[in-house]
Amino acid sequence: MAFNVNEMLGTINAVGGLTKSSKFIVRIGPPPSLRGLNSTDFSFLCDSAALPGISFQTDEIRMAGYGNSEKRPYAPIFQDINLTFFCDSNARVLKFFQQWAQSVYAFNDNSNPNGVVKTLPPNTFAYPKDYFGMVEIEHYDDAGPDSSGNGIVLYQLNEAYPIAIGDIALDWNNENQLTKIPITFTYTWWSASTLSEGEANERSSLLANALQQTQSRVGAELSLIRQLIFRDPFQFINGFANQLPDSYVGFL
Repeated sequence: MAFNVNEMLGTINAVGGLTKSSKFIVRIGPPPSLRGLNSTDFSFLCDSAALPGISFQTDEIRMAGYGNSEKRPYAPIFQDINLTFFCDSNARVLKFFQQWAQSVYAFNDNSNPNGVVKTLPPNTFAYPKDYFGMVEIEHYDDAGPDSSGNGIVLYQLNEAYPIAIGDIALDWNNENQLTKIPITFTYTWWSASTLSEGEANERSSLLANALQQTQSRVGAELSLIRQLIFRDPFQFINGFANQLPDSYVGFL
């Protein structure tokens, strides 16, 4: 069968045309520790992004113990994602992400080396619930992200936070180039408008409720332990040691 240009164009037009990689918008949902900082304008300052993928870790299985192998998945892999933002003259973008990094790990400058950062003592890591945020990446058709544009797909990166704020390149020779801030986000999983919603039944609801109750109980207990350690670490260690058998106390 000979190649037909008109047939190809007809097929493309039948599916609404092809999309352009320049039509996207990024929205940042900050974690609880940064709710006072405004990130609504960052949608217009994100220069580049990517729609995330998924892969699986696999083991090679030979059902009969020999012969051809078969790859069986046992864990999903959600790769980190890179976003690039323009640096504004008020350093609002840089401030936002640097303070987000501080909400993960409390580091400070020389002006106040012993100061508490985001309720964290110096050189300590926060609990994930305190620095988990959300990132949305939406891809649009050619009309763009306005009232006349149609969203093609919307991704939501759940339990996201920046694991790297990259070096910001400066060069006297680049007089007409804009400064950009590279940010690498990690996240637990993503959801998308293209996925099947699935079906809920009584068993799935019971499992979800049980998991949520367990997570809430563990979170409350960890928060209490954290408060006790911060208030009086020596008393906490002594109290913990008193509950151990005598054979283990010598290791403390």
